[in-house]
Amino acid sequence: MSIVAMTLFSAVPLTALICGLSYAMYSYGLYKMAGNTGAKPALLAWLPCLRLYTLGQIADRYNRSIGKGSIYRFAMPGLRLLSLLFTLLTSAALFVTYLTGWGADAIVALLGISGVSFASIVCRVMELICCYKTFCDFEPEYSVLYLILSILGLEWIALFLCRRNVPVGIAGHCHPRQPRYNEE
Repeated sequence: MSIVAMTLFSAVPLTALICGLSYAMYSYGLYKMAGNTGAKPALLAWLPCLRLYTLGQIADRYNRSIGKGSIYRFAMPGLRLLSLLFTLLTSAALFVTYLTGWGADAIVALLGISGVSFASIVCRVMELICCYKTFCDFEPEYSVLYLILSILGLEWIALFLCRRNVPVGIAGHCHPRQPRYNEE
């Protein structure tokens, strides 16, 4: 067996395992946090695009508790759907360009790619803001550390660690750490 085949067969299952584990920990942590705050329906935390709605609900609840309004629960899934629409239009334009060789479709494809990039970047920034607001509500002492983990793409660790904490909006600020719910 060649070294390339050995690397491929050893890396793919390991990568799949890590991706599956991170998805499950992110979803489970968000599901428990949504249950702790009363966000309905909490089961949306398990669905890929709709878990942004759940994260936005938790961030909106935190904003309301400090006297601010926001619509993260609608904006983030909307941006993700807009990004998906740009992706589909770009793919269609690239396909037509490939079939016909017509140059105007290349311009449409370039505009679509830039639209996908812009919508994805804005959605990720909003997701980081919502993560920070969620961490401020569930673990205010470590919210900056958890934000740094989120920027590095490791928000699933922070969400999983905060899953049992009582939100500040319910318990108030407790030092040195937020109280925890009993594990069921």
